[in-house]
Amino acid sequence: MPKAEATFNTILIYLEQHWGNTAVLNFFDKVEHLLTIISDQPELFPKINEEEKIRKCVIVKQVSLFYKIKEHQVDLIAFWDNRQNPENIEL
Repeated sequence: MPKAEATFNTILIYLEQHWGNTAVLNFFDKVEHLLTIISDQPELFPKINEEEKIRKCVIVKQVSLFYKIKEHQVDLIAFWDNRQNPENIEL
């Protein structure tokens, strides 16, 4: 979870520096909405790694959230800027 928090904060800082507070608030609202959906229907989004059971949720076309379902909880792994090289993802 620390990685998810760090990557989330990095994205918020980027948005604030380049697009302003409105963009930060809009992104935050989208994340909050999707987290509600994930908590209600954790298997809704596709697995990208069958062995590790990691799922991917596209928040906006530029950012995705990776998470894992463990028993009765959802563990957030990382937020990812989709414009980065996918070979650099460390989940």
